[in-house]
Amino acid sequence: MIPPVTEIRTKLNREELKAFTKHSLWTKRSQKSYLIMVLISLFCLVGAFMGEYRLLAAPLIFLIFFGAIYFKFVRGADKKPFQEISNFYRLEPEQFFNEASAAGKQSTVAFRWEQVHRIDETPTHFYVYQHTNAAHVLPKRDFPDGTAALWSDYLSTQLKGKYDRFGVRKK
Repeated sequence: MIPPVTEIRTKLNREELKAFTKHSLWTKRSQKSYLIMVLISLFCLVGAFMGEYRLLAAPLIFLIFFGAIYFKFVRGADKKPFQEISNFYRLEPEQFFNEASAAGKQSTVAFRWEQVHRIDETPTHFYVYQHTNAAHVLPKRDFPDGTAALWSDYLSTQLKGKYDRFGVRKK
């Protein structure tokens, strides 16, 4: 079923942006990077096997890597000054439109659904990735009654291979 044209007005808060950051860091797409770091750690362990600190080499590298990611992206977000972002979204069966304003600046984006890099759905949000790491954050709470489920079904059908559900059961 094709969903109706849906207009959404939302204001994102710091917690929602932190949740998005955590989501984008820990999705299966990020696991390739983590696997590479694990392999490098194992290589360092084998390389240090002859030294007296051989048991500390890999775990130390592993902890440094994950600690750097955590403090840079997750904890670092708490220290940055936060400016509320106001968004107006219009979702149409053929295209996506966004008008955003923050700190007195405005931007407008429009693109066809097939141009989307990917869409991730969580129990509370849709993350519409226009590029690899940049996403539009759409809280489901701001959708008119029942339209979030309609859009979920429609987009998962239309964008096979680009649509993932995380913690959301398929109906």
